[in-house]
Amino acid sequence: MPTLDQIDRASQQNDHWLFIAALVVLGVVLLAIWRWMVAYLEKQGNRLTQITDRHIESCERLGEVVATNTAVLNEVKKKL
Repeated sequence: MPTLDQIDRASQQNDHWLFIAALVVLGVVLLAIWRWMVAYLEKQGNRLTQITDRHIESCERLGEVVATNTAVLNEVKKKL
């Protein structure tokens, strides 16, 4: 019959390999989270750039409309 020492051999082994494996797994998880965050922030930056470009175009069109309306109102004012 096997002795308790033979059965419980794992309790006598060093756990440093388990610790190293846990660090490797943690590193891989952190790397995956980092890559996801970089991709997410890049996508948000592109969306912000698109929104800013549309806002600038809208402001330019608004300026043209205001200039046109001012010219028309000045002509109407001169006729009155």
